[in-house]
Amino acid sequence: MFNFIFCLFNDYISFNVTTLLYILYMRFLSRTKIQRFIQKTT
Repeated sequence: MFNFIFCLFNDYISFNVTTLLYILYMRFLSRTKIQRFIQKTT
């Protein structure tokens, strides 16, 4: 029983970490795109 809970908990944490990394990555991408866009317009 404890093992099962631990597995669920582990999956939950890994899922959160991947989601967090994905969000950070997308933010980083959008930031660089915006900077590129600004450089083009000026």
